[in-house]
Amino acid sequence: MTRSDAVWLIEVFKPKRHLRIAKDTIGMFVKAINILLEQDRKVPGCGCEYKITAQIANSAYDQYESEIEKLYNSKPRGRKKKS
Repeated sequence: MTRSDAVWLIEVFKPKRHLRIAKDTIGMFVKAINILLEQDRKVPGCGCEYKITAQIANSAYDQYESEIEKLYNSKPRGRKKKS
């Protein structure tokens, strides 16, 4: 997970992760799973799979929350200036 992934998880996913699970929000849950579990899942084709997808994403977020926050709060690495 990169620092930019942690920023997305904290600033985008965290505030919305308990919202209604629907066709317009499921992509966010899939992206969170792909970041947190280093997988390459696709958006489920059936609405019946949305709930379990959201549960997996929320569970993984809870499991790795302290690591996400540490990475989020770390200083971004800038490029070194040439003298």
